[in-house]
Order: sequence, then structure tokens, then C-alpha cells
Amino acid sequence: MMPLRSVRSRPIVITGGAGFIGSNLADRLLRTGKHVLVLDDVSRPSAGANLEWLRGRHGSRLQVKVADVRDEAAVQEALARAAAIFHLAARNVAVAGREPDYADVNAGGTRVVLEAIRRAASSAPLVYASSSDVYGALDDLELTELETRCEPAVRMPGLAEDRAVSPSSPLAHSIAQADRTVVDYAREFGVRAVVFRIGTVYGPRQSGDEHEGWVARYLVRALEGQPLAIRGSGKELRDLLFIDDLVDALLLAQRDVGSVAGRVFNIGGGAANAASRLELVDLLALVHGSRPRVSFETAPSGEPRWFVSDLRAFRSATGWTPRVGVREGLQRLNHWLVAARGLGLAPGMKAHAS
Repeated sequence: MMPLRSVRSRPIVITGGAGFIGSNLADRLLRTGKHVLVLDDVSRPSAGANLEWLRGRHGSRLQVKVADVRDEAAVQEALARAAAIFHLAARNVAVAGREPDYADVNAGGTRVVLEAIRRAASSAPLVYASSSDVYGALDDLELTELETRCEPAVRMPGLAEDRAVSPSSPLAHSIAQADRTVVDYAREFGVRAVVFRIGTVYGPRQSGDEHEGWVARYLVRALEGQPLAIRGSGKELRDLLFIDDLVDALLLAQRDVGSVAGRVFNIGGGAANAASRLELVDLLALVHGSRPRVSFETAPSGEPRWFVSDLRAFRSATGWTPRVGVREGLQRLNHWLVAARGLGLAPGMKAHAS
């Protein structure tokens, strides 16, 4: 039997742990006394600063392995003693047009992670961060256009997990393929895996550059006093999820993996935290004190005019519900951005920020 001390010191592995979501998750785990191993290729501009921040706060309990998630030997070594795995490593929309390996990273890298778990016959829980993008444009939904937002003509609590996957871009196809592979490995090989189809997430350590979310980018433009270009009419509705609430959900999925393994959950802010881009601009005026000038650009093809997650399945399974409202979340992100920019950080983040 493995000594108790050895069991407690087994690391929790986070692929993509130097990113926005990964660094916040790592910080939460480290603050509770866990050992964390981050596997990341540190290709994003903010990755180095995020790792420096984590090291400064947590010292030797943080381990870092700089490697591509497609590197089979590196992944096998990282996962060999893992107590749990959070698979967040992915290429996103910002790099898809200029880095043709995104499909191999998203789909191929996910298979490498799953094969490492299967070959080791590991019982470590795996939580995979998929995306709501797998549902595509949702063109068949009948929407009503109101003054500041679009809403379904027939009232609904949000989009449920039984909605057919219909990705509308090569990038979304690669995520959907990874998503499906995780479920297949859970069902065929007993990998204790859970899939999160995550919507719009925002919060501290989101720099607002092209690699990260549009919510922070809007705030950065407001802080700079620069005009803001909105893609589309501005009435496109999204449910916004604060990063701390997402971290709560990730940890609950790990904790309750025995009852949720093999399942897929839509994870977002839900109907209570839904806002259109126009409404977000108005909220910025309340949070920041001034409303940025707005112009409009053509919306990207395949982007839905409405997306709100139905949270009932995950709430029923774990009791989770988002706790941070949009206005409070924006205030907290604004506070972090102001502090970070005062230190010469975000966007780009070149040094520490708390």
C-alpha cells in the first residue's frame, strides 16, 4: 500500500495550466495545500507571467513541465502519478487561422492524454474543457429581436446537452472530435472522464489580448479610452461565467466523478447571467465610469446570435450554481486590470500581478 504521505503528495495535473483558466484553477488547488503539475507549451503571451505569479505565491508545490500535449512521452511521464487531471490544453480561435496544427493539438492531443491514462490503467478523474462552439450557429432557433438583445421566440431555460452537436468551423470540428473521444474512452475503457462544454468565461488573469475573451477586451478598450468595435449587431446574447464559478464547477466534477463519469455538461452563467454585447457596454459605463464609443463590424460566419447554457443537469448532479453576478464579476475584473496595467501588465502581462 502506498504511504499516506505519498498519496497526499501526488500532483494534480493541469494541461494548459499556464493559461487563463488553468492558472486560476492551479492557484485554487495550491491554496488548499495540493501539489500541482502544469504541463504547457507556454506559447501564449501571458503564459510566462502566469507561471511566475504561481511560483511567487506557492513555491515548490508547483511543478512545471514545458511540453506540447502531443508529446506522448512527456504526457505519460506527467500523468504517471497524477491524482487527477484537468485537460485544458487547446488551440483557440485566435490562432486557428495561422497555426494549421490546431486540429492536431485539440483532437490529437486529447487522444494522447486519454491513451496515457488508459495504458497506465489509471483511476485518476479527468475533466475535459470542451466548448459551446460544438453546437454551431443554432440557425434553426427562432429568435425574437428586442431593443438590446435576441431571445428565443419560445421561452427556454437554456440549451441542454441533448442538443445535437453541429460545429460550423474547422476549429469547432476539432473540439467536437476531442469531446466525442473523451466520452468514448469513458464508456469503452472506463476512463473516469467528464466533459464540460464551456461558454463565455471572464475574470482576473484574462488579459484581453487576441488569445483570450472578448469581455476583458471590452474592458481594456474602456480603460484605454479607445473606441470599441462590436462584431455583429450587438444584440447577440451570451451567458457570462465568472472564473471562480468555473473553478468551483471543475473541482466538483473531480470530486463527484464517480457519479458523473461519461457525461457531458453545458457550463456557463445561465439565464440569470446573460447579457448582450450592447448590454455589456452599458454595464461598462457603470463599472468603469464611462461608456466607450462603439462601432460595428460584420459578425463572423457560424457564430450564434443566442447562446445560454441550461445548467439544470450539472446542478442536479452536484448542487453547483454560479454565485457571481455579471456586474460584480465585471467590477472584480476591472479592479484586476487596473492593478495589472499599473504594473505594466495586461494585455501581454510581462510581470507579476496579484
